[in-house]
Amino acid sequence: MNNMVQVVDPNSNEAGAVIRTLTMSINGSGSMWLLTGPNAPVFGSGPNHVVFRVNGNSSMQTGGTLPYEVQLPSGYGLWLYASAAQSGGVNMSYDLY
Repeated sequence: MNNMVQVVDPNSNEAGAVIRTLTMSINGSGSMWLLTGPNAPVFGSGPNHVVFRVNGNSSMQTGGTLPYEVQLPSGYGLWLYASAAQSGGVNMSYDLY
């Protein structure tokens, strides 16, 4: 938690990418973000390109599902960041072109 985790390296995304499915869940307070951009985001010092966000709840597990596919331009990476949560999970499928 409170860590930035790289999912897709911008240098590996030479022709674009598409996020096909995404479900995130979080247990406890805090939030989980899926971020994109040409460089690794520095959380808390914008601008950050937020693809999806799930807010936690201290009394139960919460989650969300991305309702549509998202296309990323070439040269953009993908990162996960979770803050102040007890635990969390991500199920995602994506394709690089």
